[in-house]
Amino acid sequence: MIPKGILFFILILVCASCKQFSNNKNTELISIDSLDLSVVDESPAFKECEQLLDAARTACFRANMRQKITKYLRKQLVSSRKKIEETIVVILTINKEGKIQIKNIESSKAIEDALPSVDSILQTVVSNLPELRPATKRGIKVTTQYRLPIKIRTREVK
Repeated sequence: MIPKGILFFILILVCASCKQFSNNKNTELISIDSLDLSVVDESPAFKECEQLLDAARTACFRANMRQKITKYLRKQLVSSRKKIEETIVVILTINKEGKIQIKNIESSKAIEDALPSVDSILQTVVSNLPELRPATKRGIKVTTQYRLPIKIRTREVK
């Protein structure tokens, strides 16, 4: 007769080996994180801002964007019959390659009536901006959007 200790050992060995021959092959579970693209690790950057970190890089990007657009807009000779003092919002898309495009321009009816060429002027200025280093999320280049408010002030032409 077989001693109980050896029988118990054989029973444990058989049970353990059953897991090896099972058709249900569960490998290690892989955790998949969701990638929140609304917040980026590194914001887009013009060449002069690339070496800066975090908040300084974002501030440099915004300052350069405003400076480059303001400089171009001040050169434009636009006249209006009415005095206008309003803000329009330009929604820019910066794609994975660093190219900037206007997605939408939010302006009032008064600006559209008084300055019908404002859309084409903004399209021209944005197309003349240099390419950027795109934003990244976990080292992956991502497309981002940027809201750019622009104050429009005109004087009456008599």
